[in-house]
Amino acid sequence: MGGCCRSFVGFIFLYLVNLGQLGAQVQFTVWSDNYFQVSSYLGRTTPERFNSFQFNISGQGTNVPRWSIGVRVLEPIVPISGGPNRSGRAFPSERISLQWTLDDNQSVFSLAGIGASRNPIKLQSSSEVRLIESSGQPLASHGSHYVQYRLFGLLKVEQGKYLEEYLSTDQYRHIKYRIPLVFTLYDAQGKVLGMQRVNYEMQMPPNLSDGGMVDVEPDFGFFFSPQTATANLEFRNSRDYAQGVSLTINDALKVNSATDFEVRVSSMDSEFRGVNSSFIPVSILSVQLLPGQGAIIQSNPRTIISQNESLLASCLSSDKGVERRFHLEYQAKPTIQQIKGLSMGSYQVSILYLLLPR
Repeated sequence: MGGCCRSFVGFIFLYLVNLGQLGAQVQFTVWSDNYFQVSSYLGRTTPERFNSFQFNISGQGTNVPRWSIGVRVLEPIVPISGGPNRSGRAFPSERISLQWTLDDNQSVFSLAGIGASRNPIKLQSSSEVRLIESSGQPLASHGSHYVQYRLFGLLKVEQGKYLEEYLSTDQYRHIKYRIPLVFTLYDAQGKVLGMQRVNYEMQMPPNLSDGGMVDVEPDFGFFFSPQTATANLEFRNSRDYAQGVSLTINDALKVNSATDFEVRVSSMDSEFRGVNSSFIPVSILSVQLLPGQGAIIQSNPRTIISQNESLLASCLSSDKGVERRFHLEYQAKPTIQQIKGLSMGSYQVSILYLLLPR
């Protein structure tokens, strides 16, 4: 049994017309149910609306393109009651991830249009992590005096026997941790537009259930890096249009496989869709999988993207314990005819990657 990963690929055309002026106001708010319990070695996944991100936009001329959202752990995740824990260490931030789930069904502001990853995004103890990088849809009022957009997401605690190290040393006591996060909204130049602190509380009972169901190593594993989930190729000047643009993402894919395997690719749509119902054929995009650490490639043709599933790489493997890493290289070169009459802005399409044993 194989697996699949999805990536959003977008083009940003900056040379066709001038960028619009930044509008008046964007108010950024984040709130959450805050509390959850981890009672099983299987970890915990909260409901899909556990986190709510709200954007209130005022002013008819407001238009903030290519905005981003980052999240940072403010301080170590330590017990606030029921401690100390068995390990004597802070709970590892990298075992906690956030994941986008839903939007409020507006065509001008959706997770697909933004290019938000639907994969879990792990927190880091010492650095900020981008939940959204250079959005494909602007924070814009679209001629209205006031509009509101919302996005939703969940929180996930990774499964594993490691969890017992963070139970209370007192066999009869629950232990509770505070997870202090700050979410920051940035514009395209990295200027802070809004910031919100959220404190989560995670409680664990004296004993966990389902211990026999975890830490079983699967025969196949297929993982995207957070940087791969959204890929942006920017056309900034006449040279880009004449020669095309490219983007290489190092360590983009990681594979564990007990057998030889193939990686295949296809597009979810036949076109890049953009502003004002504009589109451009997905066939202007090609991709190649390049070997990284541990990778043994038999063939890796440069593949033109289409809705038909195509071979991206054929690889050797016999040990599921060895991680095989791969780099992704995108190239795009539209013809003059293909971009004639297009509006300036972002164009997106979803790309599906498949791992198949052979």
